[in-house]
Amino acid sequence: MAETWTPPVDPWPDYELAQKVLVTEFESGKVKTKRLWASEYTRYDLPWINISTTDKETIEAFWQARDGAYDYFLWTPKGGVQGNYIFDPDFNPRFKQTSSNTWDVTMRVREVPI
Repeated sequence: MAETWTPPVDPWPDYELAQKVLVTEFESGKVKTKRLWASEYTRYDLPWINISTTDKETIEAFWQARDGAYDYFLWTPKGGVQGNYIFDPDFNPRFKQTSSNTWDVTMRVREVPI
C-alpha cells in the first residue's frame, strides 16, 4: 500500500492536463499517432513560499524516501480527489533560501495509473 502524503504546509498548486501519445512520422509525410494511456493525466506544480527550514526538510525527506520519482504515493490536491502520484522524473525539486530560516520550494507531481 502506498504512503499517503500530507505536506506540512498546503501548497497552492497549478496544474495541467497531458496525454501520453506516440507520434510516428513516415517518409511519405504521413503521421500516425497512438495514445499510450487510456486517458489524460494531471501534472501539478507545487509551490511553497517562505516556509520554515523544518517544513522544507520534511518535504525534501519525503521526496528522498520515494527515491525521487521511483515510488508512488497517495495525495489529495486542494479541492480535488485522492489519487496515485509520483514526483515528476523530468523536473528536479527546487530549493531557494529566502532568509536565514525560510525557503521557497517548488516540486512537480503527476498522476499515474496504478
